[in-house]
Amino acid sequence: MSEKIQSEKSLSNLEKRNWSILGICAGFLPPRVQLNITRNNEEAAYHMSNSSRNAQKIFSLYAPISLGLKIFGVDVDPTPFELLTVASGISLVDCALRETISGLRHYIQSPFNREYEVWGEPFLSMRDARRHPEWYSRYNGEE
Repeated sequence: MSEKIQSEKSLSNLEKRNWSILGICAGFLPPRVQLNITRNNEEAAYHMSNSSRNAQKIFSLYAPISLGLKIFGVDVDPTPFELLTVASGISLVDCALRETISGLRHYIQSPFNREYEVWGEPFLSMRDARRHPEWYSRYNGEE
């Protein structure tokens, strides 16, 4: 895998939609795993990770909306012990961290590195990078 991973042809709209739907569940995985799922198609993996990031942003909005409505006496959380609001709050913190790290890496370190940047959840990606440093060094072109 010494050559750069590139998609051979552009994906159709149906393929983009299918990878995006799968990405809602699997787009948080480390880049190495996402590229294995898509058979090294970087554009498909990008759509997976991007749809995961967008779904997380939408879910993260639930916590501030729920807490804001609670101020006015409206309880919109149907779960016991406000579990949905708590989960959304945790997701909000993780989303802020994920987007900040992604932005810093993309815009400061390598703004024109790739057309499609595959990005997983930061903690899982760092853990995977420790287990497979040789793959990430080849993928990032550091050899």
